[in-house]
Formats: sequence, structure tokens, C-alpha cells
Amino acid sequence: VARVAAVSMDAELLTQTSRDARDDAEPGRATDLSRAARRVQVREDARATRLAAFAARRVSNTKSSVVDDPNAARTPSESHTNEALMHELLVDPDFRLERGNSESSQSVPSDGTSASSETPQTQTLATRIQTTMITAFWDAVRDGLAKNDVAAAARAVGELGDALAATCPDSCRSEAEAALLLQLTPTVATVSLTRVLQDPITLHANFGTVITDAARMLTRLGAPRRDAPSQESFAQLELSLGQLATSAVAFAANGEHGKARLSVANAVVDALKQMFDTLNNIKLDTGNAGLAALAKLARGKDGAEWALGKFAKRFGIPSLESVGYFEDTQGGDCDATRAAVAAALPGTHAWLGSATATAHRLDANIPTAAFGLNATVSKTNANAIPSAMRSGRGVPSVGFPGNGKEPENTEKHHEETCVTRASSSEGLLRLALCGLVCGEPGTENETENESPGSETTPFPETLEFDKPRVRFLQNSFAKLRARAAVLLASNRFVHRRLRSTALEQGSRPTWQVNVARLDSLLNDETTEVEDIAVEIVAGNGRDTNTDAALVTVTQEIRGLIDPGCSECKKLTAALTEATQVRALLGPLSRSTLENGAARAMAVAAPLARFGFTADADAAVAKDVSFLVERIYNTIGAVTWSVHEPVYNALFRDVVQQDDEI
Repeated sequence: VARVAAVSMDAELLTQTSRDARDDAEPGRATDLSRAARRVQVREDARATRLAAFAARRVSNTKSSVVDDPNAARTPSESHTNEALMHELLVDPDFRLERGNSESSQSVPSDGTSASSETPQTQTLATRIQTTMITAFWDAVRDGLAKNDVAAAARAVGELGDALAATCPDSCRSEAEAALLLQLTPTVATVSLTRVLQDPITLHANFGTVITDAARMLTRLGAPRRDAPSQESFAQLELSLGQLATSAVAFAANGEHGKARLSVANAVVDALKQMFDTLNNIKLDTGNAGLAALAKLARGKDGAEWALGKFAKRFGIPSLESVGYFEDTQGGDCDATRAAVAAALPGTHAWLGSATATAHRLDANIPTAAFGLNATVSKTNANAIPSAMRSGRGVPSVGFPGNGKEPENTEKHHEETCVTRASSSEGLLRLALCGLVCGEPGTENETENESPGSETTPFPETLEFDKPRVRFLQNSFAKLRARAAVLLASNRFVHRRLRSTALEQGSRPTWQVNVARLDSLLNDETTEVEDIAVEIVAGNGRDTNTDAALVTVTQEIRGLIDPGCSECKKLTAALTEATQVRALLGPLSRSTLENGAARAMAVAAPLARFGFTADADAAVAKDVSFLVERIYNTIGAVTWSVHEPVYNALFRDVVQQDDEI
């Protein structure tokens, strides 16, 4: 289309020139416009024809990503990506894109992906694979040019043009930039690169000029803070291109055409790599500017409501306004809506259902005093702690002074400080989250490339954007379990040693293990079980039974950390229950003098039943509380604020199916 438009434009200019010649030869010929005016009109028409040809080429190009209409319908992939970005903002309003972690930061042709600025020591497996693919792609382009094959390089030039067109809409382009985009096509690039390989002296005229114009356009589109680095890098690139062009000409003059083509190939690849790298920065800055503008929305309720609406539309959930809290007065319509929500979200339904038995058991086991009648109660929890009882014979109102009314909540705690019963929608969610993180039966830990769920309990749909965080929390729990196992083994060893020395009956053993030293060993990836056993035994002096003690402690630690051993399963169950109890009662930092002791005892109960003594129990309980706060801050708060109506619907449904009352 571009070539046809150019031919048409040249024909029109020749026709107009012949008309001007006739006017000069025939002074009496009538004309509406002077020759100067006609020339201006011809130039305007030519410009319009060129821009129309450019627009036609972009429309016909199926790979183009130009979207001038901000209200245009987005593809499912784009919509899903926007939901993921909003979710990250809800978790952390200061979230920003980094190189290589979003589609918007990908900036190389479709045959490769963008490079990451991470060092090899900090790169993840995916980043290392990505970097390797990038290197392989550009090596293939260079090898192709060295063999007179310009197809890959021409495609890269065409994708550079498409990327620039997507970044700069029609309304924002100058005439020079529109003309530049017409040159950044595979067809034109094929002709230019072929000429350069045949005659390296034309490198600047056929390729260098286009790269210079593209660099100028990229500098204009970039953020002001990148102007100085961009200009400096482009100046260095221009110097490098000049040196490579000189080398190519010298090689060609000496008849070394292979080396000449290699110099040209290096010049082309270096230039394209820098163009895409600069374009990457522009896309990254543009995306982060948009995220910064949305951060205020994410801090309010509008962000959660938007996320819930998109989630409901994507999964085909009925209007969430009719879900609400599902008051009993809604009758049959309410039941039908609950069934529809359960059918739309089978993974979440099964996930919550797997925690109902735990909810009933904890409701029966946790003492009432641990909840604390004066504690802050979640306003969204309809099954929270009652403030008074009207049943029985003369049972007075309890818990609150005066007329028994619940006092006003003068302090606005965050949602994490709200105490909740296990048999409530919010309580069931907390138990299910702890079960997913701690690896209860049916939710065992998975590898990095798999979903954190299992075949028996699919991964919940409401946590689709939290899979990396779930894996991180599962790893955190595995570290907690390893530390608890080491502390328990060391605690048992200390008590055995004290008993063996005929310690006075009834006296309390002292904690003699260097916990800081054990933690440093646990944080060292090269540490073996034997090293920890040596630290435990040697830290308490040596005797004639040192070798036997080392064997005993080593076997104990292995049994506690081996998932196939019964001791490890019991330890996991005890830590999971302690985590769930702490999740229901809130973090240690919010416990008051009245309820702090009762809550600590409730959390310590499952640990004590397993065999932890007071010394080891206190250390592990702090780790449990820290893990619970991390679960809330990374997953719990956002999923409850966004999907609260969904959880309310599913809670009523699973309780109806499995209600011990």
C-alpha cells in the first residue's frame, strides 16, 4: 500500500507540473488558483495521501497494537492483566512494575523477550531462561545477517515500528515521525539491509539515518528523567555505528566480504537492541505512571468494588447486590443465588467446605475467655461473640457494665485485629487460608510451576492472583516447622540431660541452648542435620555419651522434618492448629491485659499437647503470630475486602451441607 501511494503521489506531482507548463505556454488559460497555491495544495494532498497509506498499512497489519480509542473493548487477556494489576495495588498501593515482571514491560520482538537488570545471583529461574532466550534470538539475527539472510532483522525492524506506533497514537505524531514509521516496515527494511550488506558504505544512508530518527522519537516519548541517559547512550551508539561502518568498508575494500558482513551485522543488532531497550523503559514508565494514578483508587473501596465486579463478570456470577449477607427473609431466591455462586466457583466452594470440620472443632475447644468480651468484634461477622444472654433462669447480662449494651468502638482497629468465631464466614476463611498455607490434608505444598492446590481440593478461584504469595507463605511455614523441630529436639535434649544428672525433683530446668546460633545455622543453606545436632549437644558441654547423644538428636530432628514420618505429621498438625487459633484471636500486638493470657494459652494448647514445654512454646508461638500477620497482610485482607459477598454466600451453602448443630 505504501509503495502504491508513493507512485500515485509522484504521478500527481508530474501531472501538476505539466499543468503549470501549459499555463505558462497559454497565458489566457483560465485557472482558479495561482501556480504557487496549486503547489501548496499538491503538497498537502501528498501529505494526506501518505498518512492515509500509513493508516491503511497499520490497520491491515494483524500484529499492530495501536488502540487510539481509550474506551475500545479489551481482549480477555488485557482485561485479566488489568485485574491482576489492580489486585497488586490492593495488596500494596506502592506496587510498581519492574523489568521483566509484566507484559507491559516486554519490549523485544516476538521471537525474544526483554532483558532483566538483575544480577545472575538474584535472577530467578524464569528470568535466567528469559535472558538466555534473548541472547539466542539476537545471536540468530546476527548470524543471519552474516550469511546475507535479512529476514529476521527485517521482522525486528517491523516490530519496532509497530511498537512505536502503539506507543505514540496518530494524534501525537509529527509528520516526520509518521514518515519514519513508514520506513520501519519489513518490506522497506529488507531492501535497505540488502543494500547495506552489498555495499557497507551505504550503512549510514540506508540504516543509520532511520536509527537516528527512531532514537530522536524515543527520546521525545520518554520520561524527562531519562533524557540525559538516553542522549548519552544514543551518542555512544552513533559513535559505535560509525566505527563498525568504517571497519566494514575497510574489510570490503580488502576483499574480506565475510568480515564486512559481520561488522554490518554487529552494527544492526547493537542498534536494534538499544532501540528495544529504550522502548522498554518508555513502556515501563508509562505503566508505572498509570499505576501511580490508580493507587488512590486502590486505597479506597472503589478499587475493591471494581475488582469484585470484574471477577463476577468473568466467572458468570449473578448480580452481587442480590447476594449481600443473604438474610433469611430472601427465601428461595437466596438459596438459588447461593447455588449459582457455588456452581460458578467450585474450587473456592470445596476449599471452604474442607475447613468446616476444623471450624466446629475449634469453636468447641477455644475457651470463651480467649475471645475476650471487651475485644473489638468484626462488624461484618454476624456470628460474633454475644454481649448478653436472655435464656436460662436469671442469667444476667455479662461482659459489659451498666445495662449490658455493647460499648461503642472508640478505637478503629484494622480488620486483622477483629476477633471472630470459627463458625462464621470470616472465621471459616481464616481457617481455610491457614490450612492452605500450612498444608493440611488435601492442600499439600506444590512445586514452583504447579498450582498450590491439589487434586482433592482445587485451588480457589478467589485467590487466582495470589499463587506466588501462597507459595511464599508455604515456604515460610516450612521454615517455621523446621525451626520448631530444632527447638523441640534441643529442648528435649536439655531436659534429658538435666534429668540424667539427678536434678532435684520439682525444680524447673533452665533454657541452655543458644537459639541465635541455631537460627544462624538454619539460615545457612549448606547446613546439614548433623551440624545442628553437634551445636545442640556441644553447646551443653561434653560427657562420655556425646556420640550416643549426637545419634539420638540427629534421629529426632530427621523424624520431625521428614514429611513421611508420623512425628512430622503430628508436628504439622499442632503448628497448623496453633496458627488457626491465632488467626481467629488476632495478633499478639492487639491482645490486652485482660485477654492476652487466655489467648496465649489457647494458642499454646495444641503445642503443649504435642510436647512443647514452656520455653520452646514461647519461641514457636512468636513465630506462629508472625506468620499469621504475614498471611493477613499478603492475602487475607484483600481477598476478604474484595470477595466478602462471595464468601458469605459460600459459607451459608457449606454450613447448610455440613452443620453439626
